[in-house]
Amino acid sequence: MDYSDEASINPSVIILDGISGTGKTLLGPLLSQLSDFAPPRFYYPFEWLAAGLYKDSVDPSFARAWVKLAFDQLAYDSQISREINFRPGDLSTNFGYGNRLNSLRRLWKKDGPHIGELIQKEGLGITVITHQIFPTYPKLTSTLDPKILFIQAVRRPSDLLEHWTSYVDRHGTCKTDFTLSFQSNFGPVPWFLSSDPADYSSSNAPNKAAILLCDLFENLIRLKENSDLSRSILFIPFEEFILSPLAFLDEISLSVGKPFNPRLQTEMRRQNVPRLLGQEGKKDQAYERYKIDREDSRTTSQGIKLGLIDVLKSPTLSRLNLVDLEYERLFMNSGT
Repeated sequence: MDYSDEASINPSVIILDGISGTGKTLLGPLLSQLSDFAPPRFYYPFEWLAAGLYKDSVDPSFARAWVKLAFDQLAYDSQISREINFRPGDLSTNFGYGNRLNSLRRLWKKDGPHIGELIQKEGLGITVITHQIFPTYPKLTSTLDPKILFIQAVRRPSDLLEHWTSYVDRHGTCKTDFTLSFQSNFGPVPWFLSSDPADYSSSNAPNKAAILLCDLFENLIRLKENSDLSRSILFIPFEEFILSPLAFLDEISLSVGKPFNPRLQTEMRRQNVPRLLGQEGKKDQAYERYKIDREDSRTTSQGIKLGLIDVLKSPTLSRLNLVDLEYERLFMNSGT
């Protein structure tokens, strides 16, 4: 017997997904300037559900009902400022997204069925930010409303290597990261690992990072080349977005049928876009935890730290170079 999902508010939904380091915290504050959309939320339970679907551990009927209920609750709570984050140092802080005064005013709004009716009548929406759930799309999209806008943030794989090297050993081991792992014969591994668990588990941090990036980007390349799936996804390459953000923002506005409010220009200046390649964007203190030793800060043209290249195994480095080339072919100056 299938689960019922008929009693639904059906808010407008944007899912902003991307591998860690691809620019979600740049895009999030900009998306918060969409009219009638609540401030974006990082939503880990949705990531866990997607991973369960990916591994055939979750009933699709249950997933479909769960997602509708979860998105309804997020939309409802956002309209009365329930469970919002006012911690100023967090990446997900409400101080970094949208109209802060509106969020404070909603604390005194009366709750009840009229909130659901308001969401439906005015087409109010939510933005859910997730971390690398795109491998689940072939199974996940069948559980979701086809009107949902998927935005996929992407970036050249080698440019993510330093960030992932500093982070990879935290995945599944840090009690406050809330990341899902699967148990292999060689210990816990990230749920999206598709390479040999033995090779991964016996590798050092740079090689683990490169293996995961290759696995993820090989999956992303297949997704991009699958016309049935990719036509419903707006891919946003970081390198293209920081040079010409308005073209992408206009496409987002058109897709959801909502204009950006006038504060968008202020937020673009705050995020330093548009900007030239190589210029730094807004600094977030939450990223201090990812700092690693920078004894050798010289970079190759691909942006890989020379010190990291030296410790990559030859097959892994070859894979990374290959996905770099495929990334440039599919995402750089080719339109999305």
